[in-house]
Amino acid sequence: MSSNSYWYLGLSFICIILQVIVFYRKRSVHTYMQFFIGVELLYIVEAVIYIFNGSYEYHPKLLSNRYYDSHLGALTSNLI
Repeated sequence: MSSNSYWYLGLSFICIILQVIVFYRKRSVHTYMQFFIGVELLYIVEAVIYIFNGSYEYHPKLLSNRYYDSHLGALTSNLI
């Protein structure tokens, strides 16, 4: 694993912990719905900019295939 991988994994871990804390404290379906609607809106914008226009790349270096590695980075950055 490269140093890029450690940054992606570290940020993912921190964000997941924060999401669990927020969901545990609120304990409402409304919080889940707001989160997932926000994620879906980001994916629509991301599809236009990233996938259809091919305007930038991510470099988490988790996978050996550069194409799939970039998509994994995009999913990680938007979902988490």
